[in-house]
Amino acid sequence: MKISIILFISILLVSCSKESSEVIEVIGSNQFISGYLDSSNTNLEIDTIVSSGQFVNGGSSFATITTQQSDSVQINIGVKNYKGYYKIIGKPDISGKIPVIIDFKANAPDSLTLIFNIENESGQSRIQEYDFSKIESETNGIQINLSWDINNDLDLHLLTPSGKEISYKNPGFKYKPNSKDTLRKLYKKYNAKIPIREKIPFIIADSIGIILDVDSNPGCNIDGINSENIIIDDTQLAEKGIYTIIANLYQQCNRREKTTNFVVIAKYKDKFLETLEGKNPFIGYKDGRKNDFQKVIEFEIK
Repeated sequence: MKISIILFISILLVSCSKESSEVIEVIGSNQFISGYLDSSNTNLEIDTIVSSGQFVNGGSSFATITTQQSDSVQINIGVKNYKGYYKIIGKPDISGKIPVIIDFKANAPDSLTLIFNIENESGQSRIQEYDFSKIESETNGIQINLSWDINNDLDLHLLTPSGKEISYKNPGFKYKPNSKDTLRKLYKKYNAKIPIREKIPFIIADSIGIILDVDSNPGCNIDGINSENIIIDDTQLAEKGIYTIIANLYQQCNRREKTTNFVVIAKYKDKFLETLEGKNPFIGYKDGRKNDFQKVIEFEIK
């Protein structure tokens, strides 16, 4: 009995020692506060918090808060069962929306719950929880991630120093058909009922070692991930020179809302890269114009 109690206390102490800053960062917030979020609710009107509820491993995700408040509100965001939270001030736009960008660390768990504490200037507050789940992707080397808030088809492009382009048209890998020997083994293993995942030919990385490994909402086939991801796997072997990141609105799938907020981040070992041009993270929006091919960030591999 004593051993069980000691073990329970030890597990509790380990879980309580984790901080929200270990697994998330709220972009635009320069204040991280120790302690736990206030769990009390009053009558502050918060209509909705809308998010994809998904995040690419090491990437970012939007949470859009809709409120009837006209003035600025304080938004506190932390991870459930973790210590500490981020504080940010948000001003609703003319439609009452406040977009919030959460950056998820590469070591974030497969699923987690974020706690949103929204408080107005009069001290009225509202607590809401939102579950997020991880979309697996590579985080080795340099990671370039685009995420956005509305179910539209945005595309991430990367131009290499020699002018090659990585995008949905050229994702950086080629397909190699299954050999007869491989097919024979699959038929034997599955008794001719080969699962779809096994029928997909395996991929061979292109020689330049850059891969688009997440492509979201292609051609308005909405998957709700709202994120794209490019990996430069080996910086030692990568081409030296200046790389250009481009964000493009390929297709406006959501006809009701014209503006799409987006963010582009570029990281190396979970740290934001220094840039030659453009802020990192780069925060912008698309106004519904297709194929604007907006240059957002330039960085250099030396």
